[in-house]
Amino acid sequence: MDSFMGLLFNKLKALGIYEETLIVFLSDHGESLGEHGYIGHNQLNEVQLRVPLIMHIPGIQATQIDAPLESIDVMPTIFELLKIQSNSNGFQGKSIVPLIGNPSAFDKNRPLISEERDQVRVRVGDFVLVFSPNGRFTEQLYNLEMDRHEMQNIGARNPEVIEKLKLPYYQMVAGSKNLSAQFVLEKGKKPVLDEETNDQLKALGYVSQ
Repeated sequence: MDSFMGLLFNKLKALGIYEETLIVFLSDHGESLGEHGYIGHNQLNEVQLRVPLIMHIPGIQATQIDAPLESIDVMPTIFELLKIQSNSNGFQGKSIVPLIGNPSAFDKNRPLISEERDQVRVRVGDFVLVFSPNGRFTEQLYNLEMDRHEMQNIGARNPEVIEKLKLPYYQMVAGSKNLSAQFVLEKGKKPVLDEETNDQLKALGYVSQ
């Protein structure tokens, strides 16, 4: 990966456009290597959710933002950096551009939500809740300030915190339904994938065989 990224960057520099090119490097998930007795991904622990987000932004000096973000923040960030006016207010993420000049401006009370199959993770501040909307899994509540590796489930002692953290998720679900309603196909039409795209999605596991 390093070698191929180097080839890309060298080509941009050879063309004289590296300094004016916006580059976004983002990973989709991390990997458990034995944490919580698990090897692989598809879980909602911190070790799998903390991923690299590295941006080369023309005209901006290097800085580090330690605030927890969401991958859905990337698109509104790109739109703002490229000064693209959107006719839709449908972004669920938030641009991180204001944090570049002031990393401490992060809203600590902003809910950060992740989903994986039948499980949901909601983080607000230092509290993290992992639960199953259909009740299939035991609810897990952690305090990252006291338990960075999420080893002590304190849910039984804090039922009020659990209920408080569930609310942002159900609000997000309601908002997503309203947003998706803007993209309904015309009556009688069905989405069509070309054969190559369909095969690629199958290979990635996003379309059943």
